[in-house]
Amino acid sequence: MSHILLTGATGYIGRRLLQRLQADPNVTLRLLVRHPETLKQDLEDETQIVKGSTFEPEALRQAMQGIETAYYLIHSLGSDDYAQKDRQSAVAFRDAAIAAGVKRIVYLGGLGVKNEHTSEHLRSRIETGELLSARSDAIDVI
Repeated sequence: MSHILLTGATGYIGRRLLQRLQADPNVTLRLLVRHPETLKQDLEDETQIVKGSTFEPEALRQAMQGIETAYYLIHSLGSDDYAQKDRQSAVAFRDAAIAAGVKRIVYLGGLGVKNEHTSEHLRSRIETGELLSARSDAIDVI
């Protein structure tokens, strides 16, 4: 049995991944979501929910307990200071995963090269990946 944490389950990719993971009988699934009421119709009875965000240390700690693989499908694009929030979120998530003994983080970000022509949004996505994978000695990040 694989114990998986999914974040970003209310987004476009997250909702589709949620359906796939719920269909796998070898997966126990936990979600970390700010607004679980937006997902109720999509959830199987066995799916665990932790209400909170990466900015709430206790919710993050609770969400990570017993998890082997954690999917990071989070971005803060809707806020004015999204790049700073993305950095804080990625570091908090990575550190909580390491503390909980999570084996792997799966991150879906943007593809590209960070240079002077890269948009601010894509730079933030690339930086998020760099921060999540900055502790390769302690956790595998894909």
